[in-house]
Amino acid sequence: MVSGVTGTVVVTYTGVGERPQDKLAINEIMYNPTQPQASYVEIYNRSRINAFDLSGWRLDGADFRFGPGVWIPANSYRLIVQDRLVTLAPSVPWRE
Repeated sequence: MVSGVTGTVVVTYTGVGERPQDKLAINEIMYNPTQPQASYVEIYNRSRINAFDLSGWRLDGADFRFGPGVWIPANSYRLIVQDRLVTLAPSVPWRE
């Protein structure tokens, strides 16, 4: 940087904007696990370029609402679990 010099950069995106509702999918549902409290819903972001802000989104059937600042990166998964300690425990059969 040069002291006393300022500048502005303007970027114009001309690509097609992706909407989260077009790229997010409920990928898997464990609704009746063999281990009590180990149910979960898995969401997959099919976008190869965009992360999406899930803040305030809700899953009605699961009685779940995303808190502030929750994002799902491009080409990634987000797991919504009933009980994190139970679902992620090594003894849960789906992990084997």
